[in-house]
Amino acid sequence: MDEDYNFYEEDVNQVSWPKILFVIILIVVALVSYFGYKKIIKNKEESAPDYSISITDPLVQELYKRYNVFTQAVSDRSVRLEETLYGYYYIDDHYTSKTISSEAKLLTALNELFNNGTLKDEEGNEEPLEIKGEVIRNTISDLFGNDASYEDQSIDEEKAYFCNRGKIIYDQELDVYRTEGEYNCNTTNVPIIQNKIVSAEQKDDTITIVDTMAYLVPEKDEEGMMQYQVYDMLEENDLSYIDTISTLSEFAFYNYKHLHQYQYTYKKQGNHYYLTAVERIK
Repeated sequence: MDEDYNFYEEDVNQVSWPKILFVIILIVVALVSYFGYKKIIKNKEESAPDYSISITDPLVQELYKRYNVFTQAVSDRSVRLEETLYGYYYIDDHYTSKTISSEAKLLTALNELFNNGTLKDEEGNEEPLEIKGEVIRNTISDLFGNDASYEDQSIDEEKAYFCNRGKIIYDQELDVYRTEGEYNCNTTNVPIIQNKIVSAEQKDDTITIVDTMAYLVPEKDEEGMMQYQVYDMLEENDLSYIDTISTLSEFAFYNYKHLHQYQYTYKKQGNHYYLTAVERIK
C-alpha cells in the first residue's frame, strides 16, 4: 500500500513570511502614527498662545476687589450681609450681568462709590448717607455694562444694612438713595468666607479671573472650645463638609485642592472693564 500523504506537512514545516511581514508593517505603521500624533500635539501645545497673566497684576487685583463685596459677614464699609446676599456669587452656579439681582448691583455700586471717593466714610461719622439715584444707575452701567438690567429699590434690612447708619432705602419721589435708622452688628461667631484667586487670563477685550472658596462656620466643641467646620459650599451638610480646624490660622488653601472654582468674566467697555458673568467651573 502507498504511504499516506500529509496534506498539512508543508503548512506545518514552512513559515508564512507574508503574514509575518504584514504584522510587522502594521506594528511599524501604528508606532509611526502614535509618535507622529504625540509630536503634533506637542507642537500645538508649544505654539498655542499663552493668555495667562499674573494674579498679582494690578488690573486683576482691582477688578477682583471691585466686585468681591459679598464675602465678609461685615464688609469694609460695615455693611452686614444676610441670607441671599452673603457670599452671593457662590450661591448659584451661574450669573450674568442681566440676572445678577438689583440688590447685589446696588451694593456693588455703593462699594464703588466709597472707593472712588464719591461717598465719604470718615471715621466717627454716623450721619445718614444720601446719593442721587442717577449716580447709582450710572455706576451700575459702568460696573455691569450698558445693557445690564436694574430696578431702583430699597434693600430689606433682613438682607443687608449699615451697622451704624441703618437700612438702605430708595425714595422714588426724590429719586434718592439714603440710609435710615440704626442697627448693631454682631461680629462675633459669624461664618467666614475664605476665597483666593488661583488664575487669570487676558485675551483680546476679555479678562477672566478664577477663584476658589471655603466656608468656615464657628461652633463650640463638647468642652466649650471654639472650632471651625470647613465646607466647600455655602451649605452646612455632610456632602459639603471637608474638615474641622481649631483656629483660623490653621486654614490653608493648599490643604483643600479639590475646592470648587468660580470664573469671573470681564469685557472691555470704553476704557474700562465691566463684569459680564460669574459661573462655577469646577
